[in-house]
Amino acid sequence: MLDGATNLHGPAGGSALVTYEKRIGPSGMIEAKVPYEIAPDGGVTHSGFGDIALGYKRKLFDNLKRGYIFSLGGEVIAPTGSPRLGTGTGSPVFEPFAAYGQILPKDSFLQLHTGFELPTQTDKIPNAYYLHTAIGKTFITGRRFGRWWSPMAEFIMDRELESGATTNWDVIPEIQIPISKRMHILANVGIRIPVNNTAGRPKQFLIYFLWDYVDGSLKQGW
Repeated sequence: MLDGATNLHGPAGGSALVTYEKRIGPSGMIEAKVPYEIAPDGGVTHSGFGDIALGYKRKLFDNLKRGYIFSLGGEVIAPTGSPRLGTGTGSPVFEPFAAYGQILPKDSFLQLHTGFELPTQTDKIPNAYYLHTAIGKTFITGRRFGRWWSPMAEFIMDRELESGATTNWDVIPEIQIPISKRMHILANVGIRIPVNNTAGRPKQFLIYFLWDYVDGSLKQGW
C-alpha cells in the first residue's frame, strides 16, 4: 500500500508511506512500514525518511454469521528518522493495538483501531493513546459482482499521556473507490479536518493506493 498526506494550508508539509503486508498462516500477518516525511521548520522545509516500523497482527476471534472480527497486534518503531530535521522522534517506540470490524445492516460497516504509543525515551516524546473509528456504507454497481464504492467517515482521537495534555479530535470524510475491475487495486481519497486544537494542525488531503498482489498483477483484472 502507498499512502500520502499533504497540508492544504499553512507551511508546506506532508508525508508518504509504503506498507508491505504478508499473511502468516490462517490468522497472522506481518507488516513493514517505510515513511518519508516533509517537515516545515520556520521558513525552511526539510525532508527525509522517517521512523521505520515492523509489526505483527493476529486474528483472535471472528464470526462470519454475526459479521465481526477481532485482532491484536503490535509494532516496533525504530528511530531511523532525524529529530533535527523533524522527520523522526529520536526514540524507539512500542505500539500495542487492537482492531475490530463489524458488518452492519444494508452493506454498512464499523471499524475500530485503538492502541498506545510507548517510547523508551519519554524525555523525547511522551506516551500516547489513540482511537480510530470509521463508519460507512458500500454501494455496488454492475450487479452483485460489480464494483464496490465505500464512502465513510473516520473519527480520530489522540492524547499524550502526561499532565496537562489535551485531547485532539479529527474527522475524515473519505471514499474508497475501485481502480481495477477485479478490485485488487483500490484507491481512497479524503480530507483530514481538525475539530479542536487547530493551531499548528492544518487540514490535509489524504490518498492511498492498495494493491492486493495475491489476486493479480498490476496488469491483470482491468
